Amino acid sequence: MNKENVEKLISSFDFFDEDDLPEISCRDGWFNIIWDLCIDLKEINRKRILNMRNDIKAKKLLQNESIKLKVFQIKEKFGTLRFYTNSVSEEELKRIRKAELDSSHVCEFCGKEGKLRKTVWIKTLCDDCYKKFN
Repeated sequence: MNKENVEKLISSFDFFDEDDLPEISCRDGWFNIIWDLCIDLKEINRKRILNMRNDIKAKKLLQNESIKLKVFQIKEKFGTLRFYTNSVSEEELKRIRKAELDSSHVCEFCGKEGKLRKTVWIKTLCDDCYKKFN
C-alpha cells in the first residue's frame, strides 16, 4: 500500500500504534475495504467501551491497554485480505471476516470488480490487471 494511504490509516484510527506500526502488505485496490472496516471497528469498539463504563467491574478493565483493539498486520494471503488484531469481540470478528470475504471480489491492484485468479500466486484481480499480471 502506498505511503499516503498507510499514513491516512495510522493518523485516523487509534488502534494503529505509531510506536509499533503494523505491517501493511497489500495493494491500494483494497484501501476502501480496509478504510470501511476500520470505521466500523472504531464504532463497534466505541460502543463496547461505552457499555463497559456502565459496569463497575469493567471500569477496571478499561484501564488495561490489552482490551483495546490493536491492529498487528494487514496483508494479502491466498488472494484475499487478512486483518490481524489482538482479541476482538464476536461482532468485530464478524466484520473483519466480511471484509476478508469482500476482498475476493475487488481487484487488489486497482479496486475494480475482480475475482480470484490463479497466476503464479492466487490473486484477486480485475480483467485488466490480470492481463498485466500475466
